[in-house]
Amino acid sequence: MPFKSLQAKVVFLFCLAICFATFFSYQVDKIMRKNEIIHSKSEIIYLVRTITPNIIINHFVSVKFAIDQFGFERISALPKGYEILYENNENSQNAPHILIFNTQDSIGFQITHKTYSIIAQRPIEYGFIGRGQLWFFLGFFISVIIALGLIVLRLLYPLRQIQNAIKNFSQHANQAIYLHIKRDDEIGDLAQSFNAMSQKVSNVLLTKQLLLRSIGHELKTPLAKMKLFVEVEKQNGNPSASKFLDFVNDLQQLIDNLLEYGRLSSDKTKLNLQTFSAETLALKALESFDKSQDKILLDFKDNFSIQGDLRLLSIAFKNLIDNALKYNQADSITITIAQHRICVISESPPLNRAFSFYLEPFVRDANHETMPGHGLGLPIVNDILNLHHFCLEYEYKDGKHYFSMIFKN
Repeated sequence: MPFKSLQAKVVFLFCLAICFATFFSYQVDKIMRKNEIIHSKSEIIYLVRTITPNIIINHFVSVKFAIDQFGFERISALPKGYEILYENNENSQNAPHILIFNTQDSIGFQITHKTYSIIAQRPIEYGFIGRGQLWFFLGFFISVIIALGLIVLRLLYPLRQIQNAIKNFSQHANQAIYLHIKRDDEIGDLAQSFNAMSQKVSNVLLTKQLLLRSIGHELKTPLAKMKLFVEVEKQNGNPSASKFLDFVNDLQQLIDNLLEYGRLSSDKTKLNLQTFSAETLALKALESFDKSQDKILLDFKDNFSIQGDLRLLSIAFKNLIDNALKYNQADSITITIAQHRICVISESPPLNRAFSFYLEPFVRDANHETMPGHGLGLPIVNDILNLHHFCLEYEYKDGKHYFSMIFKN
């Protein structure tokens, strides 16, 4: 059925039922009328044969009595628009002229003998139910269908309210939405369950926002002071300062990733769209890897244009490079740029699980637990590309990982 709306489907089905009932009644009326005409024609022929001798001998009282017995009523002239069903063509002077006719609502006959003529008709009736009663029954049946349709649509109206509430909640999940549907059936239970779910989800999201805000404001400032102190100790020749500085940088990266992932998953991120080249994106991403330039091989084949948020896409690119450098077991990684694709290639053992598993936050392989990282890199890359309607592809072949950012919608 081409309708997506349940309400439209119900309306269509009820309209179809009304059309079917009308067509069925029309066909029944047509068949019953035809059968009644055939039956009445046989009765008239029998009646005519019965009264013909009385007409010939001028015994008209018996003729009138027989006509009344068969339910016919005498009329003065043939009705307008009549249709001939039977007419005898006998030329005998003693044989009367017989004509059987019908109209839309009646059937009758005319008998003419010399100077005597009689015309009679009766309504066409369909057995136990008359024609008018049939169409009255059809009207009643259609009225019942319409009434049932209105009742069903009234029952479905709360579902439309729930559907609209779900759409609004998906766009503003941080605000609880309440449905004011007071019913004692399953739909009422569904509305109450939605209200409870809406409140719980909005509370969780509010807690998440408060937590991220606290991380951003309460941790970054003391962390910056800690980093400055460790760098001063390193300059003073403290042998443990380098190790502490790595810990501070790792914590700084975790906080930055948490804040970025929180912004991306809040559906409030607005893209600063601009057009730039793949070379610009590469330079922006690689400026953070000055100390690792000798471990990065750049294979630049096509300087294509990209429309997107340069800051976010450079974060995604940097995360792919950082992951590749972190887990690479060869001397260097390779970055190829060609045909609306940027591919980061590294060499290491295959992943233990399906690639989709690693797109969830804080997920890592068991054999990577001893390595630096927190399992937020790939989820951030995937969210940024999805936000742009780009995609992230992965392939493992010949002992190498191929992580590709595809810049085509």
